[in-house]
Amino acid sequence: MSLKGIFIVRHAESDEDINPNLNGEVVDSEISITTLGQKQAFEIKSQLQKILPVFRGLRVIVSTSNRAIETARILTEGFVDEGNKYYSFENSIRNLNWGDVNQTNVRQIEKERYEVGVLFYSFLGGDHTPEYVKNIQSFTDRCLKEGLQSNHPEALLIVAHGFSMRVIVKCFLGMSDDEFKWLANPHNCFIVNLAVDGEHINLKTKMPIYKAR
Repeated sequence: MSLKGIFIVRHAESDEDINPNLNGEVVDSEISITTLGQKQAFEIKSQLQKILPVFRGLRVIVSTSNRAIETARILTEGFVDEGNKYYSFENSIRNLNWGDVNQTNVRQIEKERYEVGVLFYSFLGGDHTPEYVKNIQSFTDRCLKEGLQSNHPEALLIVAHGFSMRVIVKCFLGMSDDEFKWLANPHNCFIVNLAVDGEHINLKTKMPIYKAR
């Protein structure tokens, strides 16, 4: 065996998705998915149940944020247990830390972020985005290197967040910064399908894009 397919899933609807003001008011890693989010996760699990059996073996890597962990538990039940050696948690694909953001300054920060460029902005008290992206690049490089091993499961399921998901796709595909800026935030439980042939990766999913800026 060796890695043949990568499936990247954005977490199910969370409390932050229905109340953006939670950003900065609640510890990000503790935010949970909603009742609708649970339903969303079960719905896409039925899709994965049709796809994953084609592959021999499954590896699961999950963001350390609670909403990703809760989503992954629903998706992977019956496939692989958390205690399995091929089930792990990865801090580099956690949600981007916006630092000292609050209801008063969030719009100004969003404005500054897009003026500077979302891949280059530094959040006061939070992430320096270039370092965040670099860490994800190291993560994807490691996934591909390990995926070449003959005993590696053929499928890799990654559960992440809207921004980290797009950065993961950028890193796997070697997208330029200019190409990346057109990727729109995917909806909850969106699935990206990447076909892997050795070191060659092909995007099998139509990504959401911005119409214009």
